[in-house]
Amino acid sequence: MKNLIITLCFALFWTSHVLSQNEDTLSSMRQLTKELINVSGQEQAYYDAVDTIFEVERKFISMIFGEPYFDTLLVNTKKNALDLIIQKQIKIYSKHLTIKELAAFVKFYQTPEGYSAIKKMSFCADEIMLANELLIKKIAEDIINDLRPKKNEKFNLEIEEDCSHFKKGRFYMIVGPNQQKISITRKDTVQTENIDGKTSKYKIKWLRNNRYSIRKWNDNEEKVLIVNIYEATENSYKFIAAFDDDYFMTGEVFIEK
Repeated sequence: MKNLIITLCFALFWTSHVLSQNEDTLSSMRQLTKELINVSGQEQAYYDAVDTIFEVERKFISMIFGEPYFDTLLVNTKKNALDLIIQKQIKIYSKHLTIKELAAFVKFYQTPEGYSAIKKMSFCADEIMLANELLIKKIAEDIINDLRPKKNEKFNLEIEEDCSHFKKGRFYMIVGPNQQKISITRKDTVQTENIDGKTSKYKIKWLRNNRYSIRKWNDNEEKVLIVNIYEATENSYKFIAAFDDDYFMTGEVFIEK
């Protein structure tokens, strides 16, 4: 019994001690967060933003509720919202930083060098973001240009395999994530395609052994799709196709048995 009482007393003491430490830690984290928001310029930037928003609505609010109400509302909004900002940032800082690390940030920003640096960092961040955006855009453009048909070897490849057995007859393709079947019939310069019961008619012209053009039968703009066969067997062929120098598409056509 005596041992049980001692154990309970120790447990209560330790729980109280841990809770006290947690409260001290939270209090320190809150104070440091508040100081960091202040010295980093976040607090003033927030106040300026609130002032701008309220100034737009000043005439309307003051006219209905009076000028004193407007002034009180502005003060309370700044205080309450700033408290919420502090609470949110406490959670973030406590997750990633120790109290010593956070205190070091505050101490640095309180120096002339730190104060100057924090003022300039926003400009640096804006320029870095813009530079990164331009770089990513340039990389994307380079990738797209490399994918254009004129730079693709398969689009310009001539093959030795005979492709004459693909010029007429019945064929099919499997396309899309739903694996839809396109039935194709070729006769002379006419190609018809059927998908889900809908039929489309095209004009087809063979340019060489493994290359042909195709366009819609009633397409007055004559937007031509150029198709190049880069691999052929007795029963199928793989192709790469594009409109002019635009992005290309690939696929495989099979002979219908």
